This record gives sequence, structure tokens and C-alpha cells, in this order.
Amino acid sequence: MTALSLQDNGFYKELLKRGTANAIQYAGILQPVAADAGYLLAYIKVQFPQYPDHGIQHSYRILGYLFAMLSRQVVDEMSDTELFCLIMAALFHDTGMALYTLP
Repeated sequence: MTALSLQDNGFYKELLKRGTANAIQYAGILQPVAADAGYLLAYIKVQFPQYPDHGIQHSYRILGYLFAMLSRQVVDEMSDTELFCLIMAALFHDTGMALYTLP
């Protein structure tokens, strides 16, 4: 299976394509944030070795599925901030599992 990346995602590409000041800033912020999310998500396998993969590739797949499901019209109607929040939500949706500790 080919590894996915943030740069491959349609929502990220949409931010870059828009070229507005907000979109450019959001796209720039997402690079280091995605790396941080990937680091946190990798820890899930340490805490829950029996679980299926919840790493950054899982988050990228979710973003890819969402982009494929949404119509072009819906994506066009989303603001730069909404696109950014959607990407962030997908990147961090499982990070709470990395914070798990036994009592």
C-alpha cells in the first residue's frame, strides 16, 4: 500500500489552490501539526498493540474518504477556516488514545 501524505489530500490541495492569505497560513501550519499528530498517533500502537492501526495514515485515509464523498459544490462553499478545521479534526480525532494511562 502506498503511503499517503498531507500533500496528497484534496482538502489540503484546495487550500493551496485558493491562495488567500488565510489558506496559505493554514496550509503552512498544517505541515508541522501533521508531523506532531503523527508522533502522538504512533504512540497508540504502544499503548494498544492489539488495536488496528490508528496512525497518521488512518487520518489521511479518513480525509481522502471525506473528500471523495463531498461534492465539489460543498467543498467550494466551505471557508478556508472550515477546511482547516476539518483537516485538524481528522488529524487529531484519535490522539486522546495516546494519553491513556493505567490508574
